[in-house]
Amino acid sequence: MNNKKNQGRPKINWDLLTYDDFDLDRLDKVKKKQLNKIETLQKKLDKIDGLINTLQNQQQKYQLSKSPIENTLEKHSIELNKILMVIDQKSKIFSKNDDRITLIRSEKSVRGKISYFGKTIWCHIGSNHKNGLVHKGKKIGSMTRAQLCDEFRHKVQIKIQTSWVNS
Repeated sequence: MNNKKNQGRPKINWDLLTYDDFDLDRLDKVKKKQLNKIETLQKKLDKIDGLINTLQNQQQKYQLSKSPIENTLEKHSIELNKILMVIDQKSKIFSKNDDRITLIRSEKSVRGKISYFGKTIWCHIGSNHKNGLVHKGKKIGSMTRAQLCDEFRHKVQIKIQTSWVNS
């Protein structure tokens, strides 16, 4: 155990003091210079703190102004999704994706159906013994699936366009 008690102020290492050869007037001038340097640096720190506060206030203001823009962006994204959905529905008729079309062959005719904006649209493609409108030199009864889908797209396109005019 340390039996030595702390009494008084701590020891000063006098060998580390570098101003011992200065006279008192000169020491006073050096002291004033040091005080001025400290004061100047403190003012700079205060100025920087003020700028930081200003920037923090601006950041808060910009954060608040960001919210309406984000809301508007969200609304535009929702509208874009609606537009893309409509494009997808309308492209069912114009695209060459035959998987979306269901064909039903009977002994006398061929019909097709497609889901268009959530509604099923049926369309009579034609009688088996008649020629097609798109593939004119071929009978509907002997057409391939791709050719029947072309005929269906042609007829359903006309059906949809005329139903919009009459609506």
